[in-house]
Amino acid sequence: MTSYTWKINGRTFDNTEPLTIRQGQRARLTFTNMTMMWHPMHLHGHTFQVVKPDGSPGPRKDTVVVLPAAG
Repeated sequence: MTSYTWKINGRTFDNTEPLTIRQGQRARLTFTNMTMMWHPMHLHGHTFQVVKPDGSPGPRKDTVVVLPAAG
Protein backbone atom coordinates (compact mmCIF):
# COMPACT_ATOMS: atom_id res chain seq x y z
CA MET A 1 0.00 0.00 0.00
CA THR A 2 1.29 3.46 -0.88
CA SER A 3 2.20 5.83 1.93
CA TYR A 4 0.43 9.20 1.93
CA THR A 5 1.30 12.52 3.51
CA TRP A 6 -2.00 14.25 4.31
CA LYS A 7 -1.97 18.02 3.83
CA ILE A 8 -4.34 20.96 4.12
CA ASN A 9 -3.57 23.91 1.84
CA GLY A 10 -0.35 22.13 0.88
CA ARG A 11 0.89 22.02 4.49
CA THR A 12 1.35 19.13 6.89
CA PHE A 13 -0.25 19.39 10.34
CA ASP A 14 2.92 20.62 12.05
CA ASN A 15 3.21 23.49 9.51
CA THR A 16 -0.41 24.67 9.43
CA GLU A 17 -1.67 28.21 9.70
CA PRO A 18 -4.91 28.42 11.72
CA LEU A 19 -8.04 29.72 10.01
CA THR A 20 -9.49 32.69 11.87
CA ILE A 21 -13.26 32.74 11.54
CA ARG A 22 -15.39 34.99 13.73
CA GLN A 23 -18.64 33.89 15.34
CA GLY A 24 -21.48 34.26 12.84
CA GLN A 25 -19.11 34.43 9.88
CA ARG A 26 -19.57 31.88 7.08
CA ALA A 27 -16.63 30.11 5.51
CA ARG A 28 -16.56 27.74 2.56
CA LEU A 29 -14.05 24.89 2.63
CA THR A 30 -13.34 22.73 -0.41
CA PHE A 31 -11.86 19.29 0.18
CA THR A 32 -9.87 17.69 -2.64
CA ASN A 33 -8.63 14.14 -2.19
CA MET A 34 -5.98 13.29 -4.79
CA THR A 35 -5.24 9.88 -3.23
CA MET A 36 -6.85 6.55 -4.08
CA MET A 37 -8.25 6.16 -0.55
CA TRP A 38 -11.54 7.34 0.94
CA HIS A 39 -10.82 9.91 3.66
CA PRO A 40 -13.12 11.27 6.38
CA MET A 41 -12.82 14.99 7.17
CA HIS A 42 -14.26 16.77 10.19
CA LEU A 43 -13.98 20.06 12.05
CA HIS A 44 -13.35 19.50 15.73
CA GLY A 45 -16.28 20.75 17.81
CA HIS A 46 -18.30 21.99 14.82
CA THR A 47 -20.96 20.88 12.39
CA PHE A 48 -21.17 22.17 8.85
CA GLN A 49 -23.59 22.24 5.97
CA VAL A 50 -22.71 20.26 2.88
CA VAL A 51 -23.26 22.03 -0.44
CA LYS A 52 -24.62 19.67 -3.11
CA PRO A 53 -22.96 19.50 -6.55
CA ASP A 54 -25.78 21.65 -7.97
CA GLY A 55 -25.00 24.37 -5.39
CA SER A 56 -28.10 23.83 -3.27
CA PRO A 57 -27.88 23.35 0.52
CA GLY A 58 -27.36 19.79 1.69
CA PRO A 59 -27.50 18.15 5.13
CA ARG A 60 -25.66 19.33 8.24
CA LYS A 61 -22.86 16.98 9.27
CA ASP A 62 -19.91 16.69 11.60
CA THR A 63 -17.94 14.40 9.27
CA VAL A 64 -17.90 13.99 5.50
CA VAL A 65 -16.13 11.28 3.49
CA VAL A 66 -14.09 12.72 0.62
CA LEU A 67 -14.05 10.20 -2.20
CA PRO A 68 -10.77 9.08 -3.81
CA ALA A 69 -9.42 11.28 -6.63
CA ALA A 70 -12.33 13.68 -6.14
CA GLY A 71 -12.71 17.32 -5.32
